[in-house]
Amino acid sequence: MKFLTLIFVLGSAVLHAESTSVLAKVGDIEINFQEIREMIAGLSADQQAALAGNPATLGEYVRALIVQRLVLNQAHAEKWDQEPSVISKLVRAREAALSESFLEKAAAIESGYPSDAELTSAYDAAKSKLLIPRSFHLAQIYIANDKAKLDATVAQLCGCRQHAKRGSRQCRKRWRDRLAYRGANST
Repeated sequence: MKFLTLIFVLGSAVLHAESTSVLAKVGDIEINFQEIREMIAGLSADQQAALAGNPATLGEYVRALIVQRLVLNQAHAEKWDQEPSVISKLVRAREAALSESFLEKAAAIESGYPSDAELTSAYDAAKSKLLIPRSFHLAQIYIANDKAKLDATVAQLCGCRQHAKRGSRQCRKRWRDRLAYRGANST
């Protein structure tokens, strides 16, 4: 318990201590301030801010690193890193970390890119392509190549046309009558 308390108290001093000062020692394992600084430098900016703003979190981080070192030393002592299944896992982990790191660097964009002027010009250049095109609803009537049915359908359409003409004439006549009636009654 004294060891954990020591780490908690010393944890907040990580950023201000000398590089060679030993922060923690368990058996033959020593962790100095420089190692902790390097580990923290590998974290994201948000994680670094969280550690800098909270000494308890920094203490937990240091304790986790010490436990990791203990386990790592035990694994090396038992030559665990020479097991065939472990070797393949280590190779895959190394390749994944390498490719992820490379992609992060390759995909990184500079801050302020794109500028407002670039966005505006790109939008103006593609404005016509960004509009929703006019849409149409098409329908068709399929008439099979049956002469009797074709003649019946044509006759029916002609009848509809005649009926529409009669209706149109009647509407125009009623409209004229109504206008004439209004004209006669307005004087």
